[in-house]
Amino acid sequence: MVGVFPLLCFVLLRPPTANRSLLLDIASPIAVVAAILAYIVYAGAPNLLVPFSFSAVVVWLIHALLRPPIHTFWVTGLAAGAVAALTGAAKLLPAAVLLREFPRTGLIYLLDSPLYAAHLFAGFFFPWALPDHIWLVGRHEFDFGLGIVPLLLLLAAFSRYREQPIRPVVAFATRVKLAALALIIALPPALIFGPPSYAAFLKSLPYIGDNAILLRWFSIYLMPLVVAAGLALDYLFPTLARRTAVAVGAIIVTMVPPLLSQRLIIDLAPYDPAPVRVAVERLRATGEPPAITAIGGTGVHGQRNDGFVADQSSAVCYEPLFGYQLQSFPTGLTTGPLVINRRAERHLRNPACYIYGSDNSCKPGDGFTPAQRQDEAAFAAYRQFAFIMPWWQRVADTASLAGLAVIVACVMLAAFGQRPRCASP
Repeated sequence: MVGVFPLLCFVLLRPPTANRSLLLDIASPIAVVAAILAYIVYAGAPNLLVPFSFSAVVVWLIHALLRPPIHTFWVTGLAAGAVAALTGAAKLLPAAVLLREFPRTGLIYLLDSPLYAAHLFAGFFFPWALPDHIWLVGRHEFDFGLGIVPLLLLLAAFSRYREQPIRPVVAFATRVKLAALALIIALPPALIFGPPSYAAFLKSLPYIGDNAILLRWFSIYLMPLVVAAGLALDYLFPTLARRTAVAVGAIIVTMVPPLLSQRLIIDLAPYDPAPVRVAVERLRATGEPPAITAIGGTGVHGQRNDGFVADQSSAVCYEPLFGYQLQSFPTGLTTGPLVINRRAERHLRNPACYIYGSDNSCKPGDGFTPAQRQDEAAFAAYRQFAFIMPWWQRVADTASLAGLAVIVACVMLAAFGQRPRCASP
């Protein structure tokens, strides 16, 4: 998701083309931005949409302070956001229903020390200085991977700028942009630092209250720091030769340390893909996935999510929606065979009950009823089974198809729309 975000900002900041109507001019950017936003939704990161939106606004503000403002940024962004909301409705709406079924009841974790907040900010430049565990998560959650180069460039540019005479800001528009820039930059610290009473207040807010840790808001700084580092590079080294040489050196300095240093999650807890590879080859040979026959514990060779290759469904398969320790997961799921005897409790849960429970006369965490034994067997064998899909899900599916059609239409309009005509000789 982070990898496509620079493309999103680039498209939004594309200046208008002369001799073309506004609709034709923004059709292609709307399609690209909407597709990127929809990709973020379907890739499982809709919680990044709001921080990324703020980050894009910061990039626009930086651009508008140095260049004539690109006003189509707002038209394109809002239109693309609406199209992306349509395209992602099939996933966003059931996700909202699932959040309502499993609300985060605990308080939001906040820092009580501004020095510790500054310490965590070090994850952008030198993650090796971070503690191994922060709150309920590991150090890797705060490793944003920019490296030391942006910090050095910004410090050097600031040092040179201080030597120049200060020019007072007189333009009202410039003051408004600077104020907006300062407010957005101050937003992540304002969301992670405060007393318990402030945490209770944040818990009462929509969207923010559905979080336990607001560390994702640090992503607001990612693209602005990259842009600022590039501007600092241009400011410090105005000649092309020196700027190119420093840029190449900066790339080397950024890439080498991660390759040579020990990565906490990747190097100390490597994943062995051998069980999955064997299962894939067996699937290719037979054409049938192994049916689930038991609820497993630690999985194959201690890898908890590999149980499915050994006919098991993991009881501890991680889903952050249920809490970092799965504390909100419905109780009653235990390890062992799905059926010990005919009178034993059935351990497999009906997935339709988690989102469509009210329409299927069940609630989240319910198992299959005795009358649904064939459905249970079909689910365990990765086959379809019948359940009632509510009207709102069908509407959301239709909306997603409509959003996809709008994206295709924007591409067609941009490709085959009216083009500027050349003057006759």
